Amino acid sequence: MISLFKPFAKLRPPTPDRRPKTPGALYRILSRDFESIRSGDCSCKMPLIVECERASRADANWRVYPIWCQSPQCRRAVSEVVRRNSKLFELIELCDEGLEPAPVVGAGL
Repeated sequence: MISLFKPFAKLRPPTPDRRPKTPGALYRILSRDFESIRSGDCSCKMPLIVECERASRADANWRVYPIWCQSPQCRRAVSEVVRRNSKLFELIELCDEGLEPAPVVGAGL
């Protein structure tokens, strides 16, 4: 049987060395990236991020909601932003030990 693939070529899963980000920080990164590549004639915004379970170690632990805009250019821009950044960043879990938000004290109470 003839194979299209070279016998020494092996697929390796990507290394999950993503930088942890808070939801707000990750949204700012995605939003800036989206604004830089979306078409200028549309006023849509980057959809919100939602945390999710990883299907595998190579997958991100976040997804974005579908974009409300019906423009194919904006949909492609969101897909490109998610594709680029899902390999770079992961959401941190704010309730983990040592990452809990500090209590509000003083005049704010």
